[in-house]
Amino acid sequence: YNVAPAFYNTYNPVDKRRETILTSYYSTDGYWVTSNDIGVRWDGYIINKFPVETATAPCYGTDIPLARWADVLLMFAEAEVRQSGTAPSSEAQAAVNEVRRRAGLGELSASATSGSETFLDALLTERGHELLYEGIRKIDLIRFNQYARRTKQCKGTIPTHQYVPIPNYDVQEARSYGKTLVQTYQRVGWEADVSSAR
Repeated sequence: YNVAPAFYNTYNPVDKRRETILTSYYSTDGYWVTSNDIGVRWDGYIINKFPVETATAPCYGTDIPLARWADVLLMFAEAEVRQSGTAPSSEAQAAVNEVRRRAGLGELSASATSGSETFLDALLTERGHELLYEGIRKIDLIRFNQYARRTKQCKGTIPTHQYVPIPNYDVQEARSYGKTLVQTYQRVGWEADVSSAR
């Protein structure tokens, strides 16, 4: 797993969360590997967000986070704006700004809070920075109908599907029970997302 340089460059230089991404390292074969070696010795930057699990502090092998306060705040802000369909309330802005302050950043800009679409775009970027390597980025991008666009921006390719296709053996087994499964599924908005990525 690695971070595409294009995604790394979306972080504000003073964002403390950026420090969990290694942009250079000393390899075991004696080379200092830098961003100039991307495509030669490595594919992207190294995520160093979580310490190696040990039987002692600071990272016990059995510590499994069930929820993160930052995720709760960001989900609240998203739900509030999606429900109202208008510019974010002061509560939604405060929730996102609380996450940003912990990362050493200032409040969202006036342009980011001027309407629901600009706020949701800023919120998606914030979720990407805050929740990096926590296994929810793809689902976030799909939910926001930006999976194809943002993948193209950061990786240079357009994905062929939003979701992994259902395995053929599941389709055949369902048929034996008299059920019909569709092998692939896409959300409303997928075609527009792909078109805008081209």
